Amino acid sequence: MVYSVRKHYISKRVDLQDKYKDFIGRIIFDLDQAGVIDEVSECVTIHEFGKRVRGVHEDSVEKTRESGNNMIQNSAPIRPNLVQPKAPTDPIDVAERAKKCVDGIDSIAGLFSQIKNFSDCPLKCMAINTVVPSCPESVSVMVVTDSPSSDDDVNGQILSGEAGELFDKILQSVGMSRHCDVAIYPLVFWRPAGNRSPNDAELSMLRPFFEKTVDLLRPKIIITLGQVAMSNVLGTKTTLSKGHGVLSEVEISGHKCQVMPIFHPAYLLMNPGDKKVLWSDMQALDSWLKSWVDNDA
Repeated sequence: MVYSVRKHYISKRVDLQDKYKDFIGRIIFDLDQAGVIDEVSECVTIHEFGKRVRGVHEDSVEKTRESGNNMIQNSAPIRPNLVQPKAPTDPIDVAERAKKCVDGIDSIAGLFSQIKNFSDCPLKCMAINTVVPSCPESVSVMVVTDSPSSDDDVNGQILSGEAGELFDKILQSVGMSRHCDVAIYPLVFWRPAGNRSPNDAELSMLRPFFEKTVDLLRPKIIITLGQVAMSNVLGTKTTLSKGHGVLSEVEISGHKCQVMPIFHPAYLLMNPGDKKVLWSDMQALDSWLKSWVDNDA
């Protein structure tokens, strides 16, 4: 199998942060040493690429194959997650495969292991990492978001980067922490190409994993982040501008729980004026949580 390096892809990825440079540089260098890189496009040789993104010494770069210095046009970008989805990729068939994966699973650890190894969703072959949900033991609050961001895709952790930092502050405003108080669940586990929102077919493919997670966790309340998560969990067409901060009861996998939609941290970074609205919603959530604790005592 032959892979190529594409100039616009390199530039797009390595100009972001130093950690991207090291990450991609390591991949390209290792693939080249393994003899799977055959061609390089648009006047970017392996030699030049290695010097630019990894600071690799010229002597070590010279070990690359001579064919790596050839140049062609319109080559495909390298993606490190060289996993192809298994046929079929029809949403109904993939959902059936997902159901078979979760049958008999009786622990969160076992479920998340199945998620990590699931290869039938087409999104996986275009992502860097499978972003598995985050779940401390014995939590009553579940946070649901739509899909991993570009930061999440690189880091392999849901709600990372700047949006993750804001999310942590949101939790802290009501005395909670992601490390011990909430489970964080992405409705899809791989970043869709172009950083778009997942479509209905992709969401339906992976729905069995969400339902099984709710069945195992049995949360008292689900907090949805953004429009996609709200619509998917509540099954509603109501806009987030009208539905945020409103508690609703739903039944998922035979389990009844409350759902409160709020704005996604990524949205708030672009629309900081709505942080006041979020603050009001979080105060309402805090009041509900305290009331539930008092009634449960």
